Amino acid sequence: MACVISNYIETLYKSEYKKLYTLAYRIVKDPEAAKDLIHDAFCLATFHQAKLINHPNPEGWLANVVKNMALNDIRRAENRLTMPLQEALSSVAPNSETSLSELLPQKLSAQDQQILIWKFEEQIPYHEIALRLNISETGARSRVARAVARCRLLMRNTDFSE
Repeated sequence: MACVISNYIETLYKSEYKKLYTLAYRIVKDPEAAKDLIHDAFCLATFHQAKLINHPNPEGWLANVVKNMALNDIRRAENRLTMPLQEALSSVAPNSETSLSELLPQKLSAQDQQILIWKFEEQIPYHEIALRLNISETGARSRVARAVARCRLLMRNTDFSE
């Protein structure tokens, strides 16, 4: 039975790859990302083999999977930080001798400032930040992400022309 399923998915792969690639490429406009989406779609198809074999339109199922995955990638890309915090801060004050603490918004909490200094000025890895704060590495990653988000929010709401 497993061999039949593998052959079925392989046949689908060979017959649908070009169509699925075209669909993915038109959405993401990146050849490598389109190939990755096709790969991920067929990994998902392998995981849901029984559903796919019994589906009345497996080609359509795969096309929907690729379309949804591509749209999800685009949504994620829109939410991604397009400019690293260090670049944003250096564009505000390009003097390389200026300390990060001088560039951070004054309303940012002392702990958030310290976390950002450790991560971006001193370039301390997450596991070391975790040790310093006596928390897990995942917790350290979350704290850095929250500090960056709060800093970004305060920087957006700050009038630098004063």
